[in-house]
Amino acid sequence: MLQKWMPEFANRSTEAYKRMHDTLVNEISKVLQITKEGIRNVNFTKGSIVARFEVVYTFQSQGNVSKDMEDPEKALRNAIQSGQLRDLHIDPESLVVSQSFSGVNLTSWTSKPDECSSKCHNDKHNSKVEQNHECAEVTASCDDVPLTRETTCHEACPAYSSAHASRKEMFIIIGVLIVAVVIAVGVVVIIKCKRDRHKHISTSPSISSMKQLTNNDELQSRC
Repeated sequence: MLQKWMPEFANRSTEAYKRMHDTLVNEISKVLQITKEGIRNVNFTKGSIVARFEVVYTFQSQGNVSKDMEDPEKALRNAIQSGQLRDLHIDPESLVVSQSFSGVNLTSWTSKPDECSSKCHNDKHNSKVEQNHECAEVTASCDDVPLTRETTCHEACPAYSSAHASRKEMFIIIGVLIVAVVIAVGVVVIIKCKRDRHKHISTSPSISSMKQLTNNDELQSRC
């Protein structure tokens, strides 16, 4: 969250922590359509303010699974983009959501290479990328476990995002160097012309000096 950090946020007994905790829980519970008791283990760390918390869902039947339960990350990102969570001042790039389900084993989220190359190059690095993972049943069913999600290039394809940033930085550096060379050449030419004019100007009003002044005028017109 893009707010000023205070040491009191790290201490759960302080009023500052309690106010921040209540604000976070109230706003997140509205977005995810769950009870406040479902948001647990809230803690804050510095940088500006990093909020970590757990959201616990209890699936009683297939009919009770809402869209926001199926993809809480998408629900949170939509709320950030629409301004619903503006009071929390959340940086969209800082949002990271990891899911765990009891009684099943889940593989890590993966993206298809062609998804990254087509959606995360050049200025398209803010596009959404589809990811998949697999579920293996141990003591519970995989029926309610979402196997696909949409997330940002920043999270799904970090290699493409960092490569784009490196190319952009390189172009900026090269541009600065070219400008510096042009300025340096211009300074050398101006100084050389001034030195040549000074060299050909005589202090005594003689015939030879008049010729030199004429030569100097010609030199000045060339510069």
